[in-house]
Amino acid sequence: MLSFWQEYPETSLCFLGVLLVLLQTWYLKKDFFRPTNIYFFVQLLTLGIAYLKVNPLMSDFKVNTWCAWLGALVCFGLGSASFYCLKKNTDKITTGSCDTRYYNWNYHFVISCILTGVFLIGIGGMVAKVGTLTVLSSDVAKWSGADVDWGIYSLFVASSPLLMLFWGLLAFKKINEVGKFRIVARILLVLVPILSIMVYPSRGTFLMSVGFLVIFWNYFKSKISVRLIVFLLGLGFAVFMGAASLRAQYGGTSLANLALKKAIELPYNYIANNFWNLDYALNPPADTELHPHTFGIDFLATAFEYFRVPGSVKNALHWDTMFNESVRKTYGYNTTGYLWEVYKDWSWAGCTLIPFLISFCMAYFYEKTINSKSPRNWMLYVLFLYYIGWSFFCAGFKIPTFWLWVYIILLSTKFCESNKKAIVQCV
Repeated sequence: MLSFWQEYPETSLCFLGVLLVLLQTWYLKKDFFRPTNIYFFVQLLTLGIAYLKVNPLMSDFKVNTWCAWLGALVCFGLGSASFYCLKKNTDKITTGSCDTRYYNWNYHFVISCILTGVFLIGIGGMVAKVGTLTVLSSDVAKWSGADVDWGIYSLFVASSPLLMLFWGLLAFKKINEVGKFRIVARILLVLVPILSIMVYPSRGTFLMSVGFLVIFWNYFKSKISVRLIVFLLGLGFAVFMGAASLRAQYGGTSLANLALKKAIELPYNYIANNFWNLDYALNPPADTELHPHTFGIDFLATAFEYFRVPGSVKNALHWDTMFNESVRKTYGYNTTGYLWEVYKDWSWAGCTLIPFLISFCMAYFYEKTINSKSPRNWMLYVLFLYYIGWSFFCAGFKIPTFWLWVYIILLSTKFCESNKKAIVQCV
């Protein structure tokens, strides 16, 4: 243990932080899925993994990279703390209830069926193009590549996590009392992710679907215990380190060694590239032009993605894609996380004020949501919370489908609340 601490001090400190997050959750009997808990847990865990330096591309952070990461971490904690201090000392903030209103689950069920129909149209279009399910084709790599033109069908299939939000609400008795809807919902919650990954093997979409379901389960079925989280972390770490030890037993040129090295590096690179690209973006080579600060304009790029903003306007305003290929350190690994997004827009103020504001607003939304049965609040909260945890990988506001899903949720729930026949009302 001492030798590990000496060899990997940054990893050791991060893992110690993860342990403290779990300990305070267990000791204070807190909800693990509070926004601040999730942010601290994921940021510390993923940076700790990255600093194992399995790949030499993960070099030590420069000083300003540490300032950006630590500044965001501290400010995210201060944002939540500020909200609870304000809530404790004033009666102006009421988060324990919501206004009395009614929700029609029949409408919700019909909308869920319509969205599922759109998803199945996408499935049919992709299957027709490949000739079979993608995972059963003779050349999976070809059909999984980014250069395949799926047309509108890819957007339909990528909507599978949205279906998990709509059907997820219908699957649990705690919020939905209509038994026949729960039966259909539970079947589709299993089938949708399976169909999605068999037609287009997207790990991001699959993980999002599973993540949404886990959060719903925690609140509507049974709280996920800290013991289970510790067990899964220990199992994952044991497998990772066991594979590394096994790899060391083989010769440097053996086929077994090469295979094990790849098995370790693939998941490692998937996590660590977010951090080495962040460091590279904040400390570009002398001959590389740093992306100009856009002061929030870039934030709006994907919000208007489906409003047909001309490409010339995007270029003039320096809008880029959600992966920021211009600041990737090496080809094939091009994600930077949300910190580069907010730094690019608002410089150092973005790395402090934005995490503070997000944390403050999420703390308010958390308190408002867990004390209500509002379908709108629950769907938006689960969506937002997932991206709070996933922010080390990609900022939600840079993904066009994120905005599309928000629009659909707002319009659908507003329509379902317009009917006066009460099935579930906020309490």
